[in-house]
Amino acid sequence: MTILVLLGCSFLMVAIGWELHKRERHLSLNGDWLLAQLRYLLFSKKTDRALAQEYLTQLERPIAEVCRELLNLKTPTLESGDYLLSTLLERERLRLERGLSHLGTIAVIAPFIGLFGTVVGITKTFADVAEMKKAGIEVVSAGVSEALVATAIGLLVAIVSVILFNSLKKRFEAQVSDWDVTARSLLTLLTASEGDQLALFSSSAKEYPTQSAERFLATTQAASDTADKAG
Repeated sequence: MTILVLLGCSFLMVAIGWELHKRERHLSLNGDWLLAQLRYLLFSKKTDRALAQEYLTQLERPIAEVCRELLNLKTPTLESGDYLLSTLLERERLRLERGLSHLGTIAVIAPFIGLFGTVVGITKTFADVAEMKKAGIEVVSAGVSEALVATAIGLLVAIVSVILFNSLKKRFEAQVSDWDVTARSLLTLLTASEGDQLALFSSSAKEYPTQSAERFLATTQAASDTADKAG
């Protein structure tokens, strides 16, 4: 029965790990690429912030949502922007790490479940020996070795859970750090003087094409022209 419980924990561990891995991959977005698109929309083409927010909404990524909220500040300052970013990033971090604690729980309880199975197995072995009224190394060793399997499985599940937990935790922290850098870079651009907005972060922006933002503007313009003709 203990081994069945441990097998259930192992299946749950794999399912949670796979789900968290897919979530991290799905929600990731290159911060420098996003910053290049926003620089193009806001400072090169000088589009309205509402249009830039519409572009961010269609990306459906946490960092895009953070930047969209940042653009809601009518008169952004470093102080007000920093407070807003801290709140938004903490909210997105909690969403990203939802379910991660379950891996930690499995890592903690799996060895104890295995140990419990071993204790029960050894107790049963000695009870069987007492009933047969004969004790030999063959009789005792067979029962003890079978009981120790539960501890071995429990330790294996715990070790894999800890590896998954630490790996995903590190990746999540790196993801949130990248979101933080991107959002604060945008805040710096929003609070900079007009002359500095095109100069700041220009070297990294050149590495990323702006076709995404250009296609968005072209599509928006085409939709606007169609609406005007229909009107």
